[in-house]
Amino acid sequence: MGLEIKITDHCNLECGYCYYREQSEKKTMSLDTICSVVDFFDTHLESVPGSKYPLTFFGGEPLLYPDLIFGTIEYI
Repeated sequence: MGLEIKITDHCNLECGYCYYREQSEKKTMSLDTICSVVDFFDTHLESVPGSKYPLTFFGGEPLLYPDLIFGTIEYI
């Protein structure tokens, strides 16, 4: 089991085959929302002693928002 957080729909590649390219509204999560997701996931794993889980950031291009990635890591 792991946690995957889709930070954003934004991408800087503009690949011709990408269906997201034509979306007019591209969204990005706030750090508060990401922290709420982490809390929710962590709360539900408390019943499993010694549980650890991988965290994956994905989306259009999550590295466009390093502040969200580092902020999440600091929060955890």
